[in-house]
Amino acid sequence: MSQELGEQAWRESGLGAPTDIEELQRTITRLEQRNVELTEALEESQAELVAAREANRELTRILNQRGEQSEPGTEFIHRTRTELTSAA
Repeated sequence: MSQELGEQAWRESGLGAPTDIEELQRTITRLEQRNVELTEALEESQAELVAAREANRELTRILNQRGEQSEPGTEFIHRTRTELTSAA
């Protein structure tokens, strides 16, 4: 009986283990899954950003080589470069 009273006092004091460990485990599992999803989304976004920056560098290189004055396709390249720069 003293052992039961001791355990009860321990639980009620908040020092003991929570009574619903299964719910806490489910919450941990859900949060871990969400963390994985967010990490994957972040990595995908970072890869897209790297690709956009690389395309921007390449377009800038082309513009610098050709000059922006009267080259055919320059308007398209300049517009695309501007769009990529504003997206990054």
